[in-house]
Amino acid sequence: MNKAQGLIANSCNLFYQNVTSLYTQHQYKLDHIWNYDETRIQARKQLGARVIAKKGSHQVHNTILKSRKWLTMNYAMNTIGGSI
Repeated sequence: MNKAQGLIANSCNLFYQNVTSLYTQHQYKLDHIWNYDETRIQARKQLGARVIAKKGSHQVHNTILKSRKWLTMNYAMNTIGGSI
């Protein structure tokens, strides 16, 4: 475990040294530094779901969606608050 933690610390230190070097070398403006995130969520469709319950029962045990559709969302924001 110590070996893995040492590798992670070394990798992080190297990354931040490289980033600092690039920022110093190129003098990036704040509106040119962006953070981008992509996430995927499952869209749930209320219509077309199959209900699993005993006939005459007042309790629903489960519902099964007939189709599973995924929605991908993208978001980007720069360091001065601009976003797309």
